[in-house]
Amino acid sequence: MDAYELDVFSSNDDAPSLLHDLVYRLLRETPECTETRGFDTREGLRFNGWDGATSATPGSAHVPQGEARWELSTKNDPRQKANAVYKARSADPQGVIPAETTLVIVTMHRWPGMEDWRTQKQKDGVWHKVVTIDAQALERWLEDTPQVWRWLTNKLRPAPRPPAPAQLPPVLVDFVGREADLRELHSFTSADQTGSHVVAIAGKPGVGKTSLAVRHARSLSEEFTDGVLYANLQGTARKPVDPSVIQSRFLEAMHAFHGKAPDDHDYLTSLYRTAFHGKRMLLVLDNAADEEQVRPLLPGSAGCTVLVTSRTSLLGLEGAHHLRLDTFSQDEAIALMVSIAGEARVRADVEATTSIVRLCGELPLAIRIAGTLASSSGGWGLAYLEFMLRNEHDRLDTLEAGDRAVRASFALSYRRLKPGHRQLFRRLSLIPGQVFDDELAEQVVVDLTQRKARKMLRRLATANLIEVAAAPGCYGFHDLIRLYSNERALLDDGSAVCDQIQKEVVRDLFRRTRQCDVTLESPHRRSRLKWLDLRFDNILGATYIATRKLKWHLDAVGTVQWLHEYLKMRNAWLTMDDLAVLGLDSVGELRAMKHPGIERAKLTDIETQMLVLRAEAASSLRHFKAAIGYCDQATELSATAVTQSVVADVENMRGNVLRAQNRFDEALHHYLRAADLCDRSDGTTGYRTVQYNIGNVLRALGRLREAIPPLTEEADFCHANGNRWSEAITRNTLGITYKGLGLCAEAKEQIALAIEYFDEFDDVKNKGNALFDLGNVHNELKEYDQALHNFTQDLEICRSLADDRGTALAQVAISRVLIQLRNPKIDEALWRVEAAMAMLSPERDPVDFGQALTQFGAVADRLDRFDEADEAFASAVKLFQQEHDWHAEAMAHFAIGRGHLARKNARQALIGLTAAAELLLPRDEFADRALVFASLAKACEAVGDKEQAQRWRSQTDQSLRAIAESRSANISRTTGR
Repeated sequence: MDAYELDVFSSNDDAPSLLHDLVYRLLRETPECTETRGFDTREGLRFNGWDGATSATPGSAHVPQGEARWELSTKNDPRQKANAVYKARSADPQGVIPAETTLVIVTMHRWPGMEDWRTQKQKDGVWHKVVTIDAQALERWLEDTPQVWRWLTNKLRPAPRPPAPAQLPPVLVDFVGREADLRELHSFTSADQTGSHVVAIAGKPGVGKTSLAVRHARSLSEEFTDGVLYANLQGTARKPVDPSVIQSRFLEAMHAFHGKAPDDHDYLTSLYRTAFHGKRMLLVLDNAADEEQVRPLLPGSAGCTVLVTSRTSLLGLEGAHHLRLDTFSQDEAIALMVSIAGEARVRADVEATTSIVRLCGELPLAIRIAGTLASSSGGWGLAYLEFMLRNEHDRLDTLEAGDRAVRASFALSYRRLKPGHRQLFRRLSLIPGQVFDDELAEQVVVDLTQRKARKMLRRLATANLIEVAAAPGCYGFHDLIRLYSNERALLDDGSAVCDQIQKEVVRDLFRRTRQCDVTLESPHRRSRLKWLDLRFDNILGATYIATRKLKWHLDAVGTVQWLHEYLKMRNAWLTMDDLAVLGLDSVGELRAMKHPGIERAKLTDIETQMLVLRAEAASSLRHFKAAIGYCDQATELSATAVTQSVVADVENMRGNVLRAQNRFDEALHHYLRAADLCDRSDGTTGYRTVQYNIGNVLRALGRLREAIPPLTEEADFCHANGNRWSEAITRNTLGITYKGLGLCAEAKEQIALAIEYFDEFDDVKNKGNALFDLGNVHNELKEYDQALHNFTQDLEICRSLADDRGTALAQVAISRVLIQLRNPKIDEALWRVEAAMAMLSPERDPVDFGQALTQFGAVADRLDRFDEADEAFASAVKLFQQEHDWHAEAMAHFAIGRGHLARKNARQALIGLTAAAELLLPRDEFADRALVFASLAKACEAVGDKEQAQRWRSQTDQSLRAIAESRSANISRTTGR
């Protein structure tokens, strides 16, 4: 017989009589008790209104010394009964003197907090002493009186222990995925761990929080030997469940409490936590409203674990682990569709299924409903379901099945928001684009300060109605929640208010975009680039709204043109193409509208410019056929253009597209045509750009001496007009040209100046390119330490920019230097070039991959891996020929010849060296010519052809003289200026 069994028996009708009998027998068996009065009756209170009285000398652990008056109780709330007895007996002690008498209160229940109550009453000083005895104290008294223990055991059959509670709802039979989340939950909820664990699972409506919690709880239930408790706290209801109700339910389930719950919530919580003491139990508190609702339900006992699910991130819950549940991955979403709609149905239309889960935003509730609609008897096919979901206006209507609806799920969270938060939530959907911050939020609610907006956004994110975006301080919507937000805005604010708010936001975004001069000469470039990076998604959205909804076509086209430089800086070629298409659509709309504010010829100019943008984007993406097609369309339109500069732009762009394909002769032809059409007084664009392109393509053709004048003229013009960034670009190209001519000192001077200017503008990418070019100059001069320093700097920059192509080329360059050192580092050279090849693709980067192959062949040669070297060289040559890169092809042939010379295979060397010479002879690459011709002379000498060797030595001398003449001509040109 123990305290638990006494507590359980206390609700029995015979309990009051048994308690009198029990205490009477215990007193009789206690030697220190010299006199008892009143306990020998079982008919209630008879001894002067008391249940009994004792006198004891000297007293014991169970019976107080001296005179004592006893009160016995089996009431459910021992504390409440004790308070009543104390108050009544203190007011009317029934003929005894309290200051000389001990008050003893006995309860058959376990009484948590009993000792605190007794101590407080003792401090009152009314009674000589206050003694309290509960079920646990009675258990200790019984242990000291075995004969009474046997009597009680015989009188009462031991109460059988009830089964452990197992209240979990059933697990979904089609539960899929969530492996990573389940692993994370298991890492800190296993019953094997010591201490109490609280895990708060939060997430947006319909994300599957309850399903995950129940699934995980089922997997752990056997570890928690004292049972598993579950309660739906109804946190999304208008009035969530009071914690005391759940406490009472759990106490009843644990058979630790019977009857009406105490009104004192603190006392009930004390009972609640006492019931969990020493137990290993798992609690699932589902759909919690907030931390305040959850705290009283935490057992706080070692060995107990609590899983809490809530739509709100319960960040204030002390000591809790937090798991934010996200939407499904695409694979998980399709797996759920398979589980619900059937594998055969999904396999029959994988494309429609993939589109459906995307349109559902991978939200489990939405996918479950979609799967049900597709699988129900007489239900929709997947193709038709996908068609229905494509319509944004009807999507939430479609996602309903029986009593399950996505809209209704969102509405529960919306209803719980305060009025101001509801207003902001619904109006956020009026902001163009996918992300927003406090600055944009401030614009959609009247009298909302940015500081208050920031606080309200955090609250909406905590409620998981908006999501934290990648950019600091920014947020976004789940696609379906955005639709619900917009729906609420139209219903609660009205379409007129919504339209006005959206117009003001779009107008402000366009105005601020046109204030952003992002050219590198702009003094505010950095701050404006930062703003554009932050707002670009919104500007893009505003452009679509302006054309498709507001019909502000001229504003939209102007914004597209203004964004051109920014899109180039960010290599956003796909976006550039999308915006150009939007611009073309706007031109078509303006033509159809016969807009009075713009002439048809001006529309032709705009249409031509949009086609030029499409050509630029396609060429940058290496879609050359499409790029030429756009140029053809632009050329046809430009015949009726208002200004010649538009025609020049078309010719210049065609030259760019051809140059990107290494079709340099054709590119030069179109650049020269563009130059003839340009306004030569234009100091920033047009003619100046074309002049640079002419110099650059002449350099690419190997006509280096012809390239120097236009490039020098352009550099000087930029310098005179303060266009430092453009000057830097031009001087770097001049430096590369000088290197080809063998004028390495001049090359170093120009490239070093370019690096200095790029530093001024914090243009890290172009600085890296210039460092690479400067490294090549130092390598040419055999200044290997400096070359390695430059290439390593470039490598670090490329890595910081996540530029794989630049990183690979820097590795190739470093490898090239390493094999030329006095003590070559062949192993390092090999791993560096292999790392470069792993980052490049012959399909995507044919010339760059060919460069890596050429260097790999050179390293393989040094390792005597001749077959690998020959194969690499042959593949590189093939790629260069395919891409019409004559210079790279020439240097690959040179590497082949030099390799064969090192192997003492002079006749094979002659083949490669001769091929290199044939490519270089018509061109001004004097430094490379001198290297190749000198090697040819050695090869001819080796095969005994002394006459031919002498001819090649003469050609070498001529190349060296040409270098000297070029230097003299350059000095004269510089002096003349």
